[in-house]
Amino acid sequence: MQKVVGAVVSVARRNVVLSYVYWHFMEVPVGILKGWEAFLAFGLHYFSVRLLTKTLFSPFRRYLSVKKVPGFDAWELFQSLIFNGFSRCIGFVIRLCIVVVGLIFELVILFAGALMFFIWFILPILAVIMVMKGLTIF
Repeated sequence: MQKVVGAVVSVARRNVVLSYVYWHFMEVPVGILKGWEAFLAFGLHYFSVRLLTKTLFSPFRRYLSVKKVPGFDAWELFQSLIFNGFSRCIGFVIRLCIVVVGLIFELVILFAGALMFFIWFILPILAVIMVMKGLTIF
């Protein structure tokens, strides 16, 4: 298989048309896929989707109410439970919003990358059609 690819590359280097076809359909799609993968990885890291889903129910900014006086105090326990519950709810809402925005960003990049990949392959056909039509757009 390696000899066949080497032979194709060797012939492509001698012929300009084959060289272009090899570049357009073999080399550049690999670069497009690598760039697409990098954008997808960037989005996951930028929005910290994995970390935020692991800590979805953690308190907001680690704000927790702690016991201030020794002994049992029902009112302080109730106050602590309410404050800690609100802190966790606020943390949940904020983290969930960031995760949703991150996933929407990932979907946009996924569709944009697929569209770019598709357009790259039909670009030579569009060029030929435009030349045949006399470069008239309308």
